Amino acid sequence: MQDVSIHRLFYCAPARILAYVKTDSKTPSYPTPEQLYALELAARRARNAEIARLAGALAHALKAGLRRAALALNTKGVRHA
Repeated sequence: MQDVSIHRLFYCAPARILAYVKTDSKTPSYPTPEQLYALELAARRARNAEIARLAGALAHALKAGLRRAALALNTKGVRHA
């Protein structure tokens, strides 16, 4: 368990957020405020795109469900003699 680093525990993340930190120097250089702001904007855009995708999928599922329900109500059924 000692060889597992923290960024490997979260596989869904495409890259570490603090990838700018230099690990070879004694004093790490952290991301600048501009880089953190760019990361925040990218995260917001990705979240908004995912919410829009989910809303579209929900609308499509609701429309298909209503269409099936309307077809079920409009059918007369099979009558046997």
